[in-house]
Amino acid sequence: MVAMDVGLLLTLFHIIGVAVGVGGATVSDVLFFRALSDRRISKDELSLLHTLGMVVWAGLIILIASGVGFLLSQYIVSGSVTYLQMSWFQAKLTIIAILSTNALVMHWYIFPFMAGHLGRKLDFKTMRPKLALFATTGVVSIVSWYSALTLGVTRGLDFSYGLIFNLYLVLLAFGVLVAYTILSVAIFTRPTKNPTVSAHPRGWKVVIIAVLLGLVLVVVSWWLARQVEVSSATAGADGQSSSDHAHH
Repeated sequence: MVAMDVGLLLTLFHIIGVAVGVGGATVSDVLFFRALSDRRISKDELSLLHTLGMVVWAGLIILIASGVGFLLSQYIVSGSVTYLQMSWFQAKLTIIAILSTNALVMHWYIFPFMAGHLGRKLDFKTMRPKLALFATTGVVSIVSWYSALTLGVTRGLDFSYGLIFNLYLVLLAFGVLVAYTILSVAIFTRPTKNPTVSAHPRGWKVVIIAVLLGLVLVVVSWWLARQVEVSSATAGADGQSSSDHAHH
């Protein structure tokens, strides 16, 4: 009974961590490209991105802590940790490690660069050496969070570690190519427009939107995964029934 309660509590925290991380990363990427669209970073925009960065960090910490809790709980109850033998869990650990590294890169390099260019026009010459890094960090964040969400609700669909990680790398490569093209062609090489002052939502409103979005995505993903499981079980039962009739 206690083990069940602990498992339920850990699952709840894990869901919260994923929801906060996915929502924060999604809204952060949208605001990131919006902030760069006029080639100027305002103080309000940078403040919002910092706030969302803290939200993503909170989600990541909750995700890691609850994951460690799952491992410890399983070891205490059964004396072994079977999670570490599962390909989807191994892939998820790898992706979380990449997420953590990416978050550090953003806070050590991306945010300081943006802070050093507040209010200044970011031309192609200034941005060219940084475009690949900007594109990569943004894509790694969004793709990794959605990959972690997908692996959590589908349990990897019995795919091997190599297949899961290769699919992840393909998504990253495609995403970086698209993001780099948008930054280099659609933003930093098009003619400049007169900057316009636009109102930005308050930080707490953005955080609420990010968390609610994450919760909706988690619920929808869980529901879709359950529908796939039900369909697979129904198909398996129908196949078994047909086989039994054939034998009779």
